[in-house]
Amino acid sequence: MDAAFVPGFNDAHVHFVIGGQLLAGVQLRDAASQTEFRQRIASFARTQSDGAWIVVGAWDHERWTPAVLPTHQLSDEVTQHNPVFVERLDGHMGLANALAMKLARVDRNTPDVPGGVIVRDADGNPTGMFKDAAMTLINRVIPPLSLQETETAIVAAQREAARNGVTSVQDMADNTNDTGGPDRLRAMQALEREGRLAIRISENLRLLDWKYLAGSGVQTGFSDGLIQIGGLKTFADGGLGASTAWLFAPYDDAPATSGLASDELQTPLRCMPISKARTRLACRSSSMP
Repeated sequence: MDAAFVPGFNDAHVHFVIGGQLLAGVQLRDAASQTEFRQRIASFARTQSDGAWIVVGAWDHERWTPAVLPTHQLSDEVTQHNPVFVERLDGHMGLANALAMKLARVDRNTPDVPGGVIVRDADGNPTGMFKDAAMTLINRVIPPLSLQETETAIVAAQREAARNGVTSVQDMADNTNDTGGPDRLRAMQALEREGRLAIRISENLRLLDWKYLAGSGVQTGFSDGLIQIGGLKTFADGGLGASTAWLFAPYDDAPATSGLASDELQTPLRCMPISKARTRLACRSSSMP
């Protein structure tokens, strides 16, 4: 039998740990209706211990008819003992159930945050949908992954990558409030030392992590060649699927909004000197009027 040989593929924009989590988590991406969305969450919740968070999901409401955003009521009855925060596939908005909002102390009196939106019903109550920077209101109460959990997610993701011929990736910061970059680097290094890392990874941390990088003291020998620190990722606005990409005119299907600037773009960022010889870094953004 003839065989074709090609170089390994490079994926220039992935969220590697989230991808690994998704492989073992609730599968919502191809849920074709709100009913199926609810059923899949219910089935997955029955496999989880009380108190365990149900996250990721990667749902897409544009597959539904009509293409309306879900609300917390859709999953509340089937997740009474599990907090839920499942994100849309683009990562620019997520759905929290009532328990997750209770743990995060979010209610009708919680104000919106710069660069984010808490979607509300006609009475002003949160629907459970949080867009862009508002997602941090829920993310801040979700327990961070342990080193072992992060390693497990990386191994699962690299197994899927290898199955599809991907041998190198650029792993990107998830959002403006993604503080897990340093932990991902530690997990990658641990796997590399143990000989269990089998993919080349360029880790692109968020711009706000520059202080961590500047003070980390990284020297030669940081990696055997499988890991490198790539660029720094910053965000100007949201995403089209969440109606938060910042446009010149309102959305046709959401005429009340034209999107919003990110919290990073709205907040001045000042850089501190790295050395006496270099008194200032060029990473200062202007605040929005």
